[in-house]
Amino acid sequence: SMIGNKNLFFINVVIQFFYGKHDKKTSFVMNLIRACISGEKKFNLTSGKQKRDFVHIDDVISAYLVILKNLDILKNNSVIEIGSGESISIKDFSNMIKRLTLSEIFLDFNAIPLRMNEPNECVANIKFLKKLGWSPLYNVNDGIKLLIKEIPKD
Repeated sequence: SMIGNKNLFFINVVIQFFYGKHDKKTSFVMNLIRACISGEKKFNLTSGKQKRDFVHIDDVISAYLVILKNLDILKNNSVIEIGSGESISIKDFSNMIKRLTLSEIFLDFNAIPLRMNEPNECVANIKFLKKLGWSPLYNVNDGIKLLIKEIPKD
């Protein structure tokens, strides 16, 4: 039996590397920030050359709201990318967190080998979302500053 539902359609939302207040404690960003603010001596990383698009969770949520508001103009199987639209190397990103937390931690780049097939750069193309009137509120620096403020000092 064929199931016909003219109202059913699919959108593929591709989210880049998101971070924010309720992120899992095990996420890379949370692990690094906690290591920095808890006074750990050393944090192991890969070479850190690979570039990633870090996007604040509030921006991810606002992007979803814009997508939902515009469902009527979206085509079936649309692919929509969510991110800041900018990439930063893991190395620069980690050094930024170290600086923003005023940490003395030793970031041990090259302590961990890169995974096989690790992409050099991941960055969202946000042109379509911008056409819908969305843009990210946080650049990575401001987003991480906010996150550091929000972490409970335990």
